[in-house]
Amino acid sequence: MNKIKLSLIGIFLLTHVGCVNESNLKFDKENSVKVFSKEEKSSINQSYIQAKKWMDKRDLTKAEAEFDKIFKIIPHNLYNDDYIFALLAETKLYARFQLLDRAEFTTLKACGLSDKLADKISKISKSSPKSEAESIIKTLENNIDKENYYGFHVAKTFVHKIFSIEESDKYNKLRKEVTQRKYDLHLYPSLVRVRSIKMKGDQKLTFLKEKLKTAKGDDVKKIEDGIAMTNLFLGRFDKALAIADRSLAKDKNDINSLFIKMNIAMSSGKYDEMKEYENRIRKIKPEAFREKSTSK
Repeated sequence: MNKIKLSLIGIFLLTHVGCVNESNLKFDKENSVKVFSKEEKSSINQSYIQAKKWMDKRDLTKAEAEFDKIFKIIPHNLYNDDYIFALLAETKLYARFQLLDRAEFTTLKACGLSDKLADKISKISKSSPKSEAESIIKTLENNIDKENYYGFHVAKTFVHKIFSIEESDKYNKLRKEVTQRKYDLHLYPSLVRVRSIKMKGDQKLTFLKEKLKTAKGDDVKKIEDGIAMTNLFLGRFDKALAIADRSLAKDKNDINSLFIKMNIAMSSGKYDEMKEYENRIRKIKPEAFREKSTSK
């Protein structure tokens, strides 16, 4: 294995949402702007700074705690730009930690969708039944233009894209209205980028699983490692963990498997456990986390 880096396979995407209580979400145009006190502004800014620091230190739990502080101050109003910005900013955290399903779910929440509908859309794929897509689109159409039409149009466009459904001229005309708010243009690209990574990961898994059927000797271990790493990349930790545990049962010093378990611990908010795996890796391969020299 090449030098291990804690960049988490280099994902630097966009958006997260903490455990926002759905009952607190509301659409309130009249009270969409809140004037924060100096203390509140300072607290919000400090939490954003601290969240970034904890993100860089690979501590998901503490970074999430900072966003929880922000959401206690900012009103849960989907006409409030501060709230939308916080959702989009927090999604960067989930994407950075490879929790792609949660990142996609959060962006859909920023579109104004209910937990149930956001979860349903985040789990569909091109191979899902066409009837499921039609049902979701119908649900979205029933909500468009009632309270939060911009977000529902974004979500509908996203579902159309997943299933390669042709859009009518009438729909394309309505889609242009999506650009009326400050953060609207960030929502659709966020969804597409996260979904693109998920699709590429699924394609790689399909390829590796086919190769595994005819693999022999050392190639079996290499392909299984590839499958485990791809599942880690996609945030499917249970599947990655199962492969890693099988490998470690055979070789307790298997670097790839320790790396996988280290990152799963990190993304699960188990910082102390993550450090234990990191230390085990350093003992086996001291240079594992060193940056390459840039000397000429």
